[in-house]
Amino acid sequence: MRNPLLNLKLRPEPKATGVKLLNLTPQDDVPWIEELLSRLKNQEELVFRAEDQLQLNDRSSIFVQVTTDLLAPILTKLRDKATAYEAESDANVLFLTLGMVEWTDPNQKAPDGTFLSVRSPFLLVPVRQTHGIGNQPSLELDRASEGTVNITLLEKLRQTFRLSIPELDSWCCSTCGVEAAFNAFLAGVENANIGAGLSIELESTCALALLRFGKFRMWRDLRDHWQDFMDTSGFVKHLVEKPGEVYEQPSLPSPEEAEKAQPCCPVAYDGSQLKVIVAAAERRSFVLEGPPGTGKTQTIINLVANALANKRTVLIVAEKRAALDVVGLGLQKVGLDPFCLDIHDKKSSAKAVRKQLDDSLKFSDSRKFPAAMSNEEDLYQLDEVRSEAARLAGELRQYSDALYQLDEVGFSLCSANQACLRWPEEPPLAGGDEEAKTIVKRVGASKVKGLRRLLEVKRLCEDLVSHARDAGFEDGAPWALSRLAASAVDSNSRPFDSFGPIGRCLESLRAMFNRLEDVAEVAGAGGPLTLRALKLVAYLERANAGPELGVRPSDREAKKLEAIADEVLKLRIAAEDSVAVIDRDVSEETLASLIRGLTEAGPDDASSLAAKASAKRDEAGAKRDEAAFKSEGSVSCAESEAQEAVQKAEAEAADMARKARARVDAGLEKLDSANDQRAELQEALDAARRERDEFSSWNPLSSRRRQLQDNVDRLEREVVASDRSVAQAVAHNRRADANKKQRDVDAKEIRSNAAAAGKRAIAAAKRQAAATVKEAERNAEALLEEAKSLQAKADKAAKALEQARTETELPLMDAPSMVRALEAVAADLKPLQATRRRLEELGATLTVTASSVASVAGRESLAAVLRWRALQVLEDPETIALTEALAEKTPATHEALAKFPSLWSEFCKALDANEESLTRWLGNSATLLSRVGECLERWKADADAESTFLNLRRWAKFLSGLEGLRDLGLKSLADGVIEKKVDLTRLADYAPSAIARACRSERMKKLKTLQQFDGPDHTRKADAFARIIEEERDMLRRLLPAKLCRARSVPGEQFLRRELDPQPRKKGAPQHLTIRALLSEYGDAIAALTPCVLASPDSVAQYLEPGKLSFDLVVFDEASQITVPNAIGAMGRGKAVVVVGDSKQMPPTSFFSCGGGMVMEEEGEQEEPVVVTLGSILDECGVSGLERVWLSWHYRSADESLIAFSNKRYYEDRLSSFPAPGGRPESLGITWMPVKGEFHTGGTRTNPVEAEAIVREVRKRLGDGTGRSIGVVALNAPQAKLILQELEAACASDPALATAMDDKNACKLFVKNLENVQGDERDVIMISVTYGPSPAGEPMRHQFGPLGQAGGERRWNVLVTRAKQEVLVFSSIEPEDIMLDRVSETAFGVRHMRSYLELARR
Repeated sequence: MRNPLLNLKLRPEPKATGVKLLNLTPQDDVPWIEELLSRLKNQEELVFRAEDQLQLNDRSSIFVQVTTDLLAPILTKLRDKATAYEAESDANVLFLTLGMVEWTDPNQKAPDGTFLSVRSPFLLVPVRQTHGIGNQPSLELDRASEGTVNITLLEKLRQTFRLSIPELDSWCCSTCGVEAAFNAFLAGVENANIGAGLSIELESTCALALLRFGKFRMWRDLRDHWQDFMDTSGFVKHLVEKPGEVYEQPSLPSPEEAEKAQPCCPVAYDGSQLKVIVAAAERRSFVLEGPPGTGKTQTIINLVANALANKRTVLIVAEKRAALDVVGLGLQKVGLDPFCLDIHDKKSSAKAVRKQLDDSLKFSDSRKFPAAMSNEEDLYQLDEVRSEAARLAGELRQYSDALYQLDEVGFSLCSANQACLRWPEEPPLAGGDEEAKTIVKRVGASKVKGLRRLLEVKRLCEDLVSHARDAGFEDGAPWALSRLAASAVDSNSRPFDSFGPIGRCLESLRAMFNRLEDVAEVAGAGGPLTLRALKLVAYLERANAGPELGVRPSDREAKKLEAIADEVLKLRIAAEDSVAVIDRDVSEETLASLIRGLTEAGPDDASSLAAKASAKRDEAGAKRDEAAFKSEGSVSCAESEAQEAVQKAEAEAADMARKARARVDAGLEKLDSANDQRAELQEALDAARRERDEFSSWNPLSSRRRQLQDNVDRLEREVVASDRSVAQAVAHNRRADANKKQRDVDAKEIRSNAAAAGKRAIAAAKRQAAATVKEAERNAEALLEEAKSLQAKADKAAKALEQARTETELPLMDAPSMVRALEAVAADLKPLQATRRRLEELGATLTVTASSVASVAGRESLAAVLRWRALQVLEDPETIALTEALAEKTPATHEALAKFPSLWSEFCKALDANEESLTRWLGNSATLLSRVGECLERWKADADAESTFLNLRRWAKFLSGLEGLRDLGLKSLADGVIEKKVDLTRLADYAPSAIARACRSERMKKLKTLQQFDGPDHTRKADAFARIIEEERDMLRRLLPAKLCRARSVPGEQFLRRELDPQPRKKGAPQHLTIRALLSEYGDAIAALTPCVLASPDSVAQYLEPGKLSFDLVVFDEASQITVPNAIGAMGRGKAVVVVGDSKQMPPTSFFSCGGGMVMEEEGEQEEPVVVTLGSILDECGVSGLERVWLSWHYRSADESLIAFSNKRYYEDRLSSFPAPGGRPESLGITWMPVKGEFHTGGTRTNPVEAEAIVREVRKRLGDGTGRSIGVVALNAPQAKLILQELEAACASDPALATAMDDKNACKLFVKNLENVQGDERDVIMISVTYGPSPAGEPMRHQFGPLGQAGGERRWNVLVTRAKQEVLVFSSIEPEDIMLDRVSETAFGVRHMRSYLELARR
């Protein structure tokens, strides 16, 4: 039997949960216990002492049955474990047990065969361990909780022995005595039939122990009331009867319906939160899934406020105190704390509960909102504010709706623009707007929309590029003439016969080219510059293949040379005067160069050009001076106009202020008058009442009595009317004051706008002046450049003329006449040079210059040389022999060429080639035959490779991919690829970019709202909307408490007030009710007084009797940490349930508990603790068909890097966060803090070096003056304890640290471990990784506690999302030290930790 509430083990027993206290008066046990309890109630200081210090007459000490050397360590363990659990759940588990019941269990036997005897604590009194005089450990009563009987023991005895003791059911420490409890128990045992061999005895033993018995209360609650829960809650009934099926209920309201409902939201909210706020008030059940920092707490606050405004009652349930503290603080800030009752463990003493209820009643009595409660002016103003907010929201929404309206492709303008940023390169599209329309229409026809569609297109292009490269697209593409589709050449299911026509054509072409190669081999023996080449050309021409083969025929055979020789004799001799002036050889190139130089210099002479250049320079200087004068005048004029505008604005603003002040003064005067009148009326009314009361003994029917009564009634009506006038004056004054404030704002804006306009005008004038000067500078520079050019031409003209005189020695003084003379000489040289080039083509070598035609003898000599060369070539014996060899090959060549046209036609038909594909395939090739020759071997290789035609299939897939682009409307892109105008490597970016740009263009052209968008006007409306929304929230914070106070109707209020009277009851008089009795007796009154209750699952079972206090709505906060059994009881007390949590954060665990208590000293404490993960109500609701709403906006992190890791790892990048502003300071984000620490694995399981580094950093941060809050989290509990101890020790010398750790500090510096940090947040979070190499130098042990167990990744997610500004990672290891091959495949927490450490180190 492991439950300490039934089998309490005390030291020195193994797995002890407490220590025994020594009884100083064993002869009279019960009075000693009464005395001990009395001293605790009287707040006497009781110091702990060891048994070896026992003194019987020492009444100020509590003696513990341990020796002095063990006392301090044992008490420290008890205190630390109790503190850790209280920090986790806010429940005190340290109890003083009074009395011990020793009983035999008939269901269990000892090894010797006898019935097992166990010892159970009888009465349980919550206590706390403190430090008394001399810093000695002492004991005091926990007045925040009530002592009680061990109800677990009573239930066990009832089940085992049918032993029932009703007198003990209502026993409590504050009102009942110990002796009465003992006597009732002994009497019940005496009257019970225990059975033979069994016994139940009550001893006076006392002990100090760690105990938990909340689970039993919840179990009993479910056992006794499960049918009530099913009748009250439809969802509980669904869980029992239809688990796993969808929960049937009306759907949640749409965003439009939620907005029309105008919910009462006193704190900021977003659109995703608004829907659930309205749904909760309509008593709809749902799951609210909110990742870290998405505003779950703000949503709960708004949800509660709106529910209370709609007269709903709300129960908020959380396992941990921290979660309810955050919600409670938020409700307090909006003024709703007087309508809330907190019965969570720490505040659940009867006295505390009575005080909360009494404060709520006093709040209602105090009437802090007389104006709001006495007239409807504020409600009218609220309606006006909401109407204005709705109007502005509608106008702003027009832009946002247009911005996010989707087109056929699934893109809005915003998402299309984001896609354009993702693929920034602009594709080369030629189709313009028409092609953009086609793209949107065709791409939008797919069922896949948005970014997924673009990624599909990108993959299509990547495949297309791969097929193109494989098919040799960039290397000649031998199959480029084919137009066959991919389906036509798919050989996966077809035999080679499918390629039969192509194969047969290839065989025939190969045979034809073998014959042509024989002819080419013979012809190539003679060289290209002889008659051998001419003979081959002649034979080919006679084969009638000239045009088809791309042959370019020359002159007929040998006559070609004879004609060239005759041309020389017939040359026209140039004019003798032009030739005679040339005394030496001047080449044609020289003449051309001289002519070109003179022509480029121009017809003007050097002197005129120099004069023009000088004039241009003077003109440039004049333009500069003129521009400078004009710019100075324009700037001076703009400054004077701006000064006049500012003076005018100042006058206008002053006039507005005077008018506003006058209205305020008039309002104040009116208010003073109304108050004076009201005071006079009140004085008259009081006098009338006194006079009436003086005649109260008269006959009520007397005329004087009636007259006085009428006078009183009249004055009362006038007072009421005067009150109304005062209220109206107050409202008028408030409006006047508000108008004055608004006019002040307007005046300030007028001044600001005038100043800004003046600055802009001056800046514009300066820019214009600068532009004018710059333009003048450009003109001047242009004139100077022109002048420079003219000067260069002058220099060039003089130089060219001088060079022409030097080269030709012509006595000409001007350039035009020199050009004419040189052109005449050049004309005579051209025919000779042409003849020279022809001879060189045939192997002749001859230099033809101007000297060659200087005389008739030279011309005759040239003709003789040409004839000799022609005859020499014609009579070459080698040429004659070659001609005869070629003649033998002529028939075969003729036959091969005759077959080519039909073979080629058949081949093209098999490949479905057309003129376009043939042209593309030919490319820059000179002839068709040469291109066929290039590709023939590659075609054959493709056909011979097991007859698969692999490259042909690749080309077909490439063409199919291009056709796919055309089907998407991307014709320009596809054509550009096939024509090699588009870079193939960039196609995969061009295609999605083209679609995104088409969508963006279509959106801009189609939506007039976007075309007419006015940025400054939109900004003004947004600012106005923000102001009026904040004004609405301020009004709601003021009006909602007033509305709730007015609507209160507390049944039996006078009796409740009597019960809440804090004065002590007299002896013998009825005592105060317990919490459960109070909430049951006055359930309706308490529901009206505090319609919102905050509780833990345990306190719900303990204090809220089903049927006595029910709720419209039950809200579970941090539901991922509440088990299903713990939640059902609370859920069954409400008509609807809202389950708030994050399924990616920590689940419920058994980390802190062991049955009903906690073991003081675990066996093998040096080993990592085993954490058992339990199912949560959040998970259960998810699989039970409860509708789930997702909060997607992340607000907590000041830097995106703080949430980026979790967003990617756990939330599939569904969180929308806000980017950090530019110029991010170094104190934001994740910081890597390496230390050289060691992890003491065998004993303390701590890393002292890391602890010291963190303490230094904490003290440094607290002294930097930034005021940022700090939290420290260690990966195991011993390390957290060590850091806390070192910080506490440093408090004595560091006042700033002591202040930060003070419990009164709202943002107290906390030190926690991985298991209890959920729900907390701080500006700076310091993480102690803790684990590292051992002091002995051994490698790091790969044991990481709960991180390495199931759900470890959820713990890591909690840890890394606690910071608002910065995370500091203190680590004694590098990420690589975590070797994943030594970690379980399912240890995702450890794997994610390594990834995060890598991120931090970067």
